[in-house]
Amino acid sequence: MKRLVIAIDCDDVLTDTLPKVVDDYNRLYSTNVGLEHMYVDHNSIPEVFGTKTGQEAIQRFHAIYRQEGYYEALLPVEGAVEAISRLAKKHELHVVTGRQSFLKSATKYTLDKYFPDAFTSVEHTNYYKDDTEKTATHRSKAEVCKAIHADILIDDHIVHGEDVLNAGVESVILFGDYPWNKRDSLVPGMTRCSNWKEALSEIERINGSRR
Repeated sequence: MKRLVIAIDCDDVLTDTLPKVVDDYNRLYSTNVGLEHMYVDHNSIPEVFGTKTGQEAIQRFHAIYRQEGYYEALLPVEGAVEAISRLAKKHELHVVTGRQSFLKSATKYTLDKYFPDAFTSVEHTNYYKDDTEKTATHRSKAEVCKAIHADILIDDHIVHGEDVLNAGVESVILFGDYPWNKRDSLVPGMTRCSNWKEALSEIERINGSRR
């Protein structure tokens, strides 16, 4: 078996994130946002999230994320700890997350606690650009995956997966059965895995086909 380079998203792949974030957003801002509203088209953000602009909504979320201990309290997705431990013994793993750079310490806390010494690097791509953050550098996950020579991306976001495949990465595992990643059909190279057990089996299949 070949040693693969595997890029792995963090939120809702390694940690159970958006269900808590949505609940807290609704509590703070008296809204009725559901998980199905996450990752809506940018032009729809003000209407969905009860703001005047998309930037206002982004800054509201970032204010939640900045609460002391907020991200550190997130728990791993079921099966993630065991799966990453197994994968790290055989493959080169990298975290490639859309999280903002201001969450680096929180991300490190979680990875050190639940996934110690499993990852070669942790790449924050600053997916949602906040105009108040002048030093944050936005990168696409496709750009990062090419730079680390990833063979596989594991991500819960279809758009990231499609971008990465278009950039030349061979395989994408679309992780989880979430309202925001529903699609009647997937592009070639992308396979849905509802949980970590299925993801491990798919990685073995991919590796076996590369002999």
